[in-house]
Amino acid sequence: MDQSVLVRQATQDDLLSILQLANQLSDTINVSESYLTSNFSKFIDNDRHCLVVAVKNEVVVGYVSGYFHDTIYACGLVAYVDEIVVDVNHRAMKIGAALMTVFEKTSKEKGCVIVSLATYGAKSFYEALGYKSNAGYFKKYL
Repeated sequence: MDQSVLVRQATQDDLLSILQLANQLSDTINVSESYLTSNFSKFIDNDRHCLVVAVKNEVVVGYVSGYFHDTIYACGLVAYVDEIVVDVNHRAMKIGAALMTVFEKTSKEKGCVIVSLATYGAKSFYEALGYKSNAGYFKKYL
């Protein structure tokens, strides 16, 4: 990873940059600024949530967002990665791996025993980080 990239916890000042990145995640879902503005504190001021950003030259170029929840099957706390995105112009620079490293470190500090996630197009990325595929992922929009 480029040494000029800083990975840190997100702050309120990162909101608009995260909004712009979040809208790179999907061609079909548009994240509204009013929603994110109204709910941003839930992501940055919540002990059960982790929102980490990657900053290069004072610009947020990526983020990972996830949460920690108790489970029966793992006999403890599990971290789940909801979203990870690196700006299209900053990919293949190991920024995603750096974001995951900080998410994993935070998860371990919280007492998590597993980090889990769902992916479709980034299987090889996660396998290179040591993740194993165990199940399919299903969703239903309500």
